[in-house]
Amino acid sequence: MNLWWQNLQLREKLVLALAGGVLLVIVTDTLMLQPLFQYQQQLEENLQQAEDDLVWMQTAILRLRPISGDKRTVQSGRIVTYLDQQISRLGLKKNMEQMTPIQQNAARLRMSEVDFNRLMQF
Repeated sequence: MNLWWQNLQLREKLVLALAGGVLLVIVTDTLMLQPLFQYQQQLEENLQQAEDDLVWMQTAILRLRPISGDKRTVQSGRIVTYLDQQISRLGLKKNMEQMTPIQQNAARLRMSEVDFNRLMQF
């Protein structure tokens, strides 16, 4: 290989070196830079979507009905019973998959395919 390179003329060596440089630039661009730019673009789109969601949530909070006074009444009984009554009242019983009491005053609910507005009412 070394003997073959030495037998080449200067012009041929320059053409091969230039072709190797061009090939190196193309391979670097294809294998490293393009995926990096695509990943960066995807992250920027995700960030923009998250910012749009944040703005929407902040405006949705302002549109919620303010609680005027303290009209809530204290109810005695188990939290699971209260949650079950509220779920039934709002018609979300078909969406409830699981209700697990955690302590006397806590429960874990698992629901599926619930409309966001109905969930906010709950």
